[in-house]
Amino acid sequence: MFRGQGLGGRALELLIQHTQQQNRLAYVSADNIRAQHFFSKNGWRQDPSQRVDDMFAYINNA
Repeated sequence: MFRGQGLGGRALELLIQHTQQQNRLAYVSADNIRAQHFFSKNGWRQDPSQRVDDMFAYINNA
């Protein structure tokens, strides 16, 4: 119903503004292609050195 309207990206942007941290790290399941695309689309990059088990690490440096 709400997919494709940019609500997730806006929520992520507001969370980043609210926390004001310099380095952010998110873990995404290797089989969750939608989440991987979401983080990539929003400027996060995958960091292979932070991978844990079947979870990819995505980082966003302010």
